Amino acid sequence: MHMVELKSDFWKKHLLFRDYLRTHPKVAQKYYKLKKTLAIKYSSDREAYTMAKTPFIEFIIAKAKEKRKQ
Repeated sequence: MHMVELKSDFWKKHLLFRDYLRTHPKVAQKYYKLKKTLAIKYSSDREAYTMAKTPFIEFIIAKAKEKRKQ
């Protein structure tokens, strides 16, 4: 669960990411596998886990923004 300010940039990015995963099941599966791998690798380091998945998330958000422009 996340608590974010309504309509903030953080909120908008989360919704973009969520909606992209909902409409792209193969990408959602890749994210699932990435999270499982990272959870094992960084089982005692939450910050490293979060940092390791950030590039994937940012890439997907950028793709979602591009798609939205079309």
